[in-house]
Amino acid sequence: MDNKLISTLADLKEKEALDIVQRRLIAGEDPESILKDARHAVAIVGYRCANGGYSIPDLVRSGETLKVITGMAKPIPTNGTVIKHLFKLVFGTVAGGFYDIG
Repeated sequence: MDNKLISTLADLKEKEALDIVQRRLIAGEDPESILKDARHAVAIVGYRCANGGYSIPDLVRSGETLKVITGMAKPIPTNGTVIKHLFKLVFGTVAGGFYDIG
């Protein structure tokens, strides 16, 4: 567990977090370990949001950063290997509700 990545991402410092991820990938670290740390950081952001420390846009922003990190950490297919998506996740809110974010 890399506390530097977790704390940087949980503090919403996107550029610094992406730099840390890039350095860890270049060093040959297991992408799954990086993703685990990033998911832990986003969980912290969710906790802070639930307790009034962050707002919903902060939570969405951290999720977008996690999406970028996931893209960086994806294994690169070789020899014509095709990666097939097994599912699609869709979520929404009730129109006119308190958290009507689009």
